[in-house]
Amino acid sequence: MHHLTPKCKWCGIFVVLMISVALYYDTQINGQGIFAESATGKALKDAGVLPLLQKGCDVALVAGARGFQCYEKYVDPYVVIVSQMVEDLVRQSLSDAGNVYDWAKGYFNQSWTLQVDVVDQYAPNLSKKLKAFASGAMESYNETATILDNNFHQMIIFAWKCNREFHEKVDEYAKRQLF
Repeated sequence: MHHLTPKCKWCGIFVVLMISVALYYDTQINGQGIFAESATGKALKDAGVLPLLQKGCDVALVAGARGFQCYEKYVDPYVVIVSQMVEDLVRQSLSDAGNVYDWAKGYFNQSWTLQVDVVDQYAPNLSKKLKAFASGAMESYNETATILDNNFHQMIIFAWKCNREFHEKVDEYAKRQLF
């Protein structure tokens, strides 16, 4: 018995990917988006295999949808718990990072005036350059935070819509007869 090496596995994935791309291209160019009208679809129809292939794809979709519903029913609660734990960890980390930032900002603002004279003795105008750099970094941080906050809400809405459409399709396929 031969074992597949990791290189052979990647080659197999690459071959499947290339066949999928070729079928998609054939369907879009020759069949105007309809597989049965493409060159491959016509060849399969002439051989009498196309109806069987379509039935097999339907059975696979129905079984996959039912399996996904089973997954959601029995496994998803544990995934929700773990994802909630990860979300809480990320929120706590961000909160801690914000606290460290506020502490550093307060320390920097309080001790800045005391250390400016010493720094300027050894490196003239370095304090002005550092202050300009720090204010520029803060502006950039605030702009980035605003952009991320605005885009985050849009991403949440998009993900919610995609999730809703996905579940509608899963429910539709799961209701079909298997054979």
